[in-house]
Amino acid sequence: MRSLRFGAGLLVAIVLHVVAVRILGELSPAVDFFLVVVLFNAVDGNLVAGLLGGVAAGLTADALTGGLFGLHGFADTVIGYSSALASRRIVIQKAVGVMLLFSLAAAVQQALIVGLRLVLLPEAALPTVPGIAARIAVVGLLGYVGFSGRGYFTRGLERWRSSRRARLR
Repeated sequence: MRSLRFGAGLLVAIVLHVVAVRILGELSPAVDFFLVVVLFNAVDGNLVAGLLGGVAAGLTADALTGGLFGLHGFADTVIGYSSALASRRIVIQKAVGVMLLFSLAAAVQQALIVGLRLVLLPEAALPTVPGIAARIAVVGLLGYVGFSGRGYFTRGLERWRSSRRARLR
């Protein structure tokens, strides 16, 4: 079930990425849907799922964005594993904590990408500081909204199940 949920999330991220590139143009790098999918996969604390999810989403992002292949793959793998490890050690129950985790993960991902570009590319085109700040803010906001929405959906589903059980008795 977990891999099916991750696959559906990755498919949604691909569609949203393509639509964002088409609509937003130059502003599309401010939104990283693949990182959000990796973090939602890793927030449950499963290290292997975080690692493999980071590899799959990162390489998919590399394939769609162009540039150096494996750059996002490596960064998202590190982020997926470390976020799952952090979620094991820290109990995150509030949406604000999830927003902080997502924002911190986006900042670390950007630091890894900038570092790898500086090391691997002779004339690296680095992202601007406002672009990095926008990406951190957007990923944190998407994490907040997604976690809050997931809780709202789960509570609604439980209410529906309990009312259905009551009608069946």
